[in-house]
This record gives sequence, structure tokens and C-alpha cells, in this order.
Amino acid sequence: MIVLLLAVTALMAKGGGAWAEEMVIGRSVEGRPIEVYRFGSGENSVVLYGGIHGGYEWNTVALARQLIEYFDDAGRAEGVIPEGVSLYIIPVLNPDGLAAVTDGKELEEFDPTSVDITKGRFNARGVDLNRNWDARWEPVSEWRNMEVDAGSHPFSEPETRALRDFVLRLKPTVIVSYHSQANGIYYSGKRDRWEPARSLARVYSEATGYPIPQSRSLVGYRITGASGGYFYRQGTPEITVELAGRTDAEFTRNVEGVLALLQAVDGQE
Repeated sequence: MIVLLLAVTALMAKGGGAWAEEMVIGRSVEGRPIEVYRFGSGENSVVLYGGIHGGYEWNTVALARQLIEYFDDAGRAEGVIPEGVSLYIIPVLNPDGLAAVTDGKELEEFDPTSVDITKGRFNARGVDLNRNWDARWEPVSEWRNMEVDAGSHPFSEPETRALRDFVLRLKPTVIVSYHSQANGIYYSGKRDRWEPARSLARVYSEATGYPIPQSRSLVGYRITGASGGYFYRQGTPEITVELAGRTDAEFTRNVEGVLALLQAVDGQE
């Protein structure tokens, strides 16, 4: 078991008998837990995470939570989690950013049109967590037409350190990061057409219908300090799945993508 874990709890699904391990791998600036749910016990690991941009991309948190519920209900059904795979789901990497927008409301009761969700993109220190990684990091980065704080140095924020340390210890086969709303898939090493990530991105794309744009980026501005660049340097493929909108979790198509991905990594060496 990974030594970084601060807490491990076995959860029983309501009426189902499927189970997940719940693990706390770190805490946010304001002390909120960063939780991970594990399904399966195979050697090849798949990590999914939502909410790196907190409440601004609240629907990625909703998606991750729906995936947790799905696998907790169906996790022991034959073939859902292949024997050679372990699935880890982090519902929200930026819980302070989520809380800044939802104000304690459950996502089922949250109306994103009633508040300014932009403030929820950043952590409690105002840092954009997807600009805080050691990959062409600069203290000031870009987001759309504005400058954003990338932190005082790479991994200055507890949230990025928590995910970094978890991944370095786990050494997963692939990571999936959920964002919204560029409607497409980007993969680490795309500039070099890095095959380990490219082939898995294709699997997810074919199962979901999200396109893989021909251009190197899904957005029209320069991004520094992003997680995908860091994990590429570590030799770990990361797929960035951009949902098509910001009002729906798009669960049905994404659960198909995750199931296809689990089958693709089963038995890999």
C-alpha cells in the first residue's frame, strides 16, 4: 500500500456489496481532504481526476463522483474492472475552489448560473493549479485573455504536491484529467506524437466521440506549467478530456470511455 496515504476506509455500497477503498492523499490550502477512491486490485493502474479548476469546472467533479457511484455499484460485476487493473478516482483536486463557488451546496442543488464561477478556478491562494507544475513553469501564465498566478515556484501548492507524490509512488499506466469546455482530447507528448499516450487517447476518443484535434493545443493561447507536460517528462501518459459544455457531467459517454480504457490497459506490461 502506498505509504503516502493518510487514511484508508473500506466503503460498502448501498445494497450492492461492491466496495471501494477511500484514501486521503493530502489536504488543500484550507485543510480540505483530497480523496481518492480505489476499485480493483490489478497491477496496471488508471487514475482519473476532476476539479483541478474547482468550481469553475464543477461538472468535472460531478462526473468523477458519478463514476465513483457507478463503479461502487458495479465494481464486482464480472468484467467491469478487469482482473489486471486498479482504478483510482480523485473527484476534486481543488476542493477550496469548489467550495468558493458552491458555498456548501450539494452539486445536485447547485445552480452555476446564479454565481460567478470564475473565482472557483483557482485555489485558496489564487493560484491556477494547472500552471503550477514543473514543466516550462513560469510565475505568471495565461488563461484566455488574462494573466494567472502560477505560484511562487513549481509545486508551491499542496494540491499539486499531493497528486504529484501519489502518481510518482503509484506509477500508473495512464492518467485522465477532466476539464471543460473545449470539447476534445489532448494527450501528453502530442508535440512529439508520443505513442503511449496517443494510442490511449484514441481509445477514449473512439469510445466517446470526443475529437482529437490536429493542432497541438485545444486552446489558442500559450500554457506553461501544466500537469500533462510534467507527467510526460516522468514517462506517464496523461489524457486531458475536455467536456463539451459546462452545464452537464456527460456521464454516459465518459463511462464508456473509461470502460474502454480499462480494457485497453488490462494486461499491459
